[in-house]
Amino acid sequence: MEYIDPVRVISNNSSGKMGVAVAEAALNAGAEVTLVAGKITVQPSSRIKVVDGETAEKCSELYTANLVRKNTTFCISSSCRRLAGSSPCN
Repeated sequence: MEYIDPVRVISNNSSGKMGVAVAEAALNAGAEVTLVAGKITVQPSSRIKVVDGETAEKCSELYTANLVRKNTTFCISSSCRRLAGSSPCN
């Protein structure tokens, strides 16, 4: 959900099934997984760390905060949703 102003919002109620499926596949392949997600209707494995972010801005902040971790050898990012109001990186 993206707020236009304090009263109006743009929303797209997605189940989150694709994002959870990608996270589960990575977990099954042996990865340590942190899933940054908005409102989802499916329950991921308890071994997946889920970080909740309601807006595009909040998801972006949480993604950045969770991307840089101590002792991380590499990171794979998969975006399964189009965040309203997001803009390309410069």
